[in-house]
Amino acid sequence: MRLPDSWVNKIVLELQGIYGQQFTGKFSKIESGKDVGIENFKESLATRLGGFRDHPEAIGYALNNLPTTHCPNVLEFQAIANLAPKKQAPAISYQPTAEDIERNRKMAEKATKAVTTHVDPMHCWRRPKSQIVADYLFDAHKNPSRFRQLSEIFDKHVANEVISPEGKLLHKWNGLGWQKA
Repeated sequence: MRLPDSWVNKIVLELQGIYGQQFTGKFSKIESGKDVGIENFKESLATRLGGFRDHPEAIGYALNNLPTTHCPNVLEFQAIANLAPKKQAPAISYQPTAEDIERNRKMAEKATKAVTTHVDPMHCWRRPKSQIVADYLFDAHKNPSRFRQLSEIFDKHVANEVISPEGKLLHKWNGLGWQKA
């Protein structure tokens, strides 16, 4: 993106007006009757400042805050423009309707229910997915007084032919249903 030539020309005229000979001496270079130095300066301005096309206030800021000690080159001018205060976007006010409030209440209720719903801590034992789980249940079954609940789960798996009485996993849970192990 480039700055329009009319903008570039106004910037150059402003710099020439403020810095006079200092500007001309710094950038002017005459070749074959043409000032290629100033043309090069304009080209650099047009390309380097192209990003400010939608922010002309930044260029105005740079022109109002030029150094007093020397004529800036294009990079210095760009750096000054970058310091321009950013425009604040107007805030959009939002007043929820009664329908919005009710919809949000229902969504919050669903989210709370999803988070607070009781999760079965014995799920992995009730639906074994590997021989390792079957081994743990078999070991628990050997000591039913200490691991009563796990022993009962083992007995149910034996009755349902999920685990053999010797502790071998016959069927495993794949997340959707039982499949042969």
